[in-house]
Amino acid sequence: MASSGSSAHISVSGSDEDQLRQKKRKISNRESAKRSRMRKQQHLDELMDQVSRLNKENACVLTNLNVTRQMCLKVEAENSVLQAQVTELTHWLISLKRIIGNSNNDMVDLDEQMMMMMNGDDFFNMWN
Repeated sequence: MASSGSSAHISVSGSDEDQLRQKKRKISNRESAKRSRMRKQQHLDELMDQVSRLNKENACVLTNLNVTRQMCLKVEAENSVLQAQVTELTHWLISLKRIIGNSNNDMVDLDEQMMMMMNGDDFFNMWN
């Protein structure tokens, strides 16, 4: 059986032709495996970059979460102080109204309304 090279005809036997095909197949398989390893390495590099980016993003999110928690604790503390001041000022107002208008029944009704407001669930728990 004849096989053509570049421009000369070389006579190649059947087993030589099989060996040549086998050699070409091995070379092709090596090149294919090399390309596969390169794609795999590229994919691994991309995944490592993604892990790095996500770790940085996660660190930023955790930092923001901690800052937000601290702000929340500060606001809750300020809210508690303000609630205590409202209670104290309400008691003072009730006392002053009693001193000023001890004989006036309307003032007593107002005192009761204010006490109900102070003890009501909606008044102090609206922030919780």
